[in-house]
Amino acid sequence: MMDLAYIKELNREAAERASQENLSPFVYWDESELDQSGGFPFPFIGDLEPTGWIEIARHFVDSSGLGGDDEAALSIGQFIDLIRDRITNGPVTGWTIVEVGQFQVYVAEYHKDLA
Repeated sequence: MMDLAYIKELNREAAERASQENLSPFVYWDESELDQSGGFPFPFIGDLEPTGWIEIARHFVDSSGLGGDDEAALSIGQFIDLIRDRITNGPVTGWTIVEVGQFQVYVAEYHKDLA
């Protein structure tokens, strides 16, 4: 099991790397891009605040592929349904991983900053 200090260090390193690589949230433009196996292409940005995006929500998601629909973390299926809803009902939504644990991740949901 990962301890809290290790998780915080992973997130700090991810933010540093994401800043150097100028990473931004991943956007699905069409439902056909969704990988039903749960292989998400989101960049891991840790605590970095991506330029031009506004975080609107964080989602606790199972990353093991073994989580059920009745658990605290969203199952892969539940999370894919959430993404599908955003694709269908707009506006443009971007996704990043902001925190990793042993079996779950926090995925941040963003909208473009139009200001």
